[in-house]
Amino acid sequence: MVGRLDGSSLGGLRDRDPANRAGYCQAGGIEAQNEPAGTERVTRYVYRLYQRASLAGDPTGLGAVARAIDRAIPFLVHPGDLYLLKANVAFKLHQFANVQSALRAVPSVYHSNEGRLIRADLDFQFGRYRTAKNGYCAVLKTERSWGALARLAHFCGKMGDPAGADELYEEAQDDLTAKEMRAFAWLEVQRGFLDFARGRYRQARSHYDRADAAYPGYWLVDEHVAELLAAQDRYARTPLPFLNG
Repeated sequence: MVGRLDGSSLGGLRDRDPANRAGYCQAGGIEAQNEPAGTERVTRYVYRLYQRASLAGDPTGLGAVARAIDRAIPFLVHPGDLYLLKANVAFKLHQFANVQSALRAVPSVYHSNEGRLIRADLDFQFGRYRTAKNGYCAVLKTERSWGALARLAHFCGKMGDPAGADELYEEAQDDLTAKEMRAFAWLEVQRGFLDFARGRYRQARSHYDRADAAYPGYWLVDEHVAELLAAQDRYARTPLPFLNG
């Protein structure tokens, strides 16, 4: 997600971040802001930086968030939330050793549902598919959160069950509140990509349009619409076999 931290913070799911993306957090932009003096505001400040970097889809900004977390942790008596965020950021940056160390820093984080989901993400990342699925299902037995549902949906999609994946994504959407429109849009993009990957371009566009209506201006939607339009253009340019002789 971690599942609740951010709509796109779901490990290796389809939230592709190019190396250089224009947005709120340009190189050094986060660190150029003034940090709060009061330690009681540190966690909220760091989460705000993370949200801004995620909204922009900016890996440079996420790197700055990771450094801000490292600076903030020593000031907190109970830094568990920041270690969880650190693990999530490290995963998005593909710094997998740092993911493990962040989770193990605080036992309660390691054994929390969010920590267990990130550990399952690591299992999936390294090809331990049965262990990953068991991890997702174990969390879902205790809490049927949208983040856990989305992870299992992603797993199903990758394992060749797009129909099952779509059902889980839809259930994840039903778990959202009216205030979580970015998460709703993210889930619509995932459902759209399931259709896109099967050549169902009209259905994919419907999902992307719903995502755009729910959260206008979301770069992830724009990126997937561009991918869809390019594929439709290639399809239109492909000559039909019976016309070639």
